[in-house]
Amino acid sequence: MATLGQFPPDGGVGLRLVADFTFYPAEGTTNELCFPKGAEIREAEDINGDWLWGVYCGVKDYFRGIMCITFDDMNTPVMFRCDEKLGLIFA
Repeated sequence: MATLGQFPPDGGVGLRLVADFTFYPAEGTTNELCFPKGAEIREAEDINGDWLWGVYCGVKDYFRGIMCITFDDMNTPVMFRCDEKLGLIFA
């Protein structure tokens, strides 16, 4: 039985994606996720086939699906992982 304060195993549910490109939102945009190439985006959910919602480094927001590949389709290791205590680390 789960108790309050526990996290789901392995970062939660949803898709795991890896950024194929670095993405910086346009200036003044407040609802898009920013991430470097090789970033692992977790708990992703397809919103409309073009946009997804996901989590990177504790930030939850929208991003374009064309910028990433699904973790299951990937044959190369993840370049960056995010640890909330340590910050961005290289895998």
